[in-house]
Amino acid sequence: MVDQPPAYGSSLTVYGKLYSQSVSNPNPRPENRHPWQRCDDSTQPLAETQVQVRLFRDIDALVRSLPNRSAWLRRVITEAAQRELMGGSQQ
Repeated sequence: MVDQPPAYGSSLTVYGKLYSQSVSNPNPRPENRHPWQRCDDSTQPLAETQVQVRLFRDIDALVRSLPNRSAWLRRVITEAAQRELMGGSQQ
């Protein structure tokens, strides 16, 4: 029987010591951090965390086919939020 590797994000015990298998760096170095470059002409500060959503397969294929999908998604979500959540106000 061949041992299977642990699943992504799981823990591994070796010689009684517990190791977490994570993709994040436990010792990040500031000199290795690079700011995201904008993919559009916007100047407003971006949120610290991302909003993520799963799309229906057909919509996902269309969005992924766009040449600049991040800028398009940001614009469409902003327009919808202004229209539906902020009463149509533009900032």
